[in-house]
Amino acid sequence: MLDKALVSIEKGVAAGEASMADKVPFITELLKYEMFVKRAMKSGEYREAVFYSTRLLEHCTDSIRHIKLRIKAYISHSPNDLSEIIKMTYDV
Repeated sequence: MLDKALVSIEKGVAAGEASMADKVPFITELLKYEMFVKRAMKSGEYREAVFYSTRLLEHCTDSIRHIKLRIKAYISHSPNDLSEIIKMTYDV
């Protein structure tokens, strides 16, 4: 839950934990990627959705929510070639 992570970090910064301030732009960027994936899926831009979902999973490796987005985007983009996504699900 990236949105909740951002709120927690902002609360930490407000409470005086200055070392957390550098994490705000990083989480904000991941939230943008998540928004781009959802927008691309709605508009049928599956290649773009695959790109951004891949970027998300580079940083959110254990996120079931983002794995689901990646699988859905990849299957929509390339329904006839599922070898890469099958390998990814096997690894997960």
